[in-house]
Amino acid sequence: MPEINDRVILSRKTIYMQIGLLAVLPATCFILGWMMGHLTAPAADSGNTTKFSTVTGVAMRPSEDQPVVDAGATVLLIPVNTEFSQRWDPSSIHPASFQPLNNPLITAIQEAGGGVVRTIDDGSFRLQIGGTGSYWLIVVSSSAAAQDLELSRAETAALSRLFLPLEGLFKQRRFLMTSVQITGDRKDLGTLSLNR
Repeated sequence: MPEINDRVILSRKTIYMQIGLLAVLPATCFILGWMMGHLTAPAADSGNTTKFSTVTGVAMRPSEDQPVVDAGATVLLIPVNTEFSQRWDPSSIHPASFQPLNNPLITAIQEAGGGVVRTIDDGSFRLQIGGTGSYWLIVVSSSAAAQDLELSRAETAALSRLFLPLEGLFKQRRFLMTSVQITGDRKDLGTLSLNR
């Protein structure tokens, strides 16, 4: 028979208090950790809350009687200050040889914050880009032109940093190239006339 000195006697109240502490302590530590995480997290940048901008428009090309919609035209929006690690051959986005899937040039333009799309049957397009700022808008007609059209010096300087050869993008096509300012999460460019 064990001696009285070898036993520890605890009241039920003490045992229940220990069980309660074992349940409350992990919950308290979790709540404190969660609060500290929220207090020390970096504040959200309130300067630019727009993550993406949706740009829409309709491409029209001249015809004998009146302008017609340009279905299948290529539309590019590229941030003005974009610099690729290499100059790309643009033939994979030319309307006659457009490659919509697994196209590394389209991926590079998207990673720079821009986008590439083709117009649908009614000449309209919808493009999602990386945010706000100044962009080059380039629309290349799906319809062949009688001759190659000339780029201005400014256009040549801007595009020669990105593409080589430039003819791969514009060869025997009408086109529009201009800079646009995207300031919000939506921008409608309206009707775009490929008058060159």
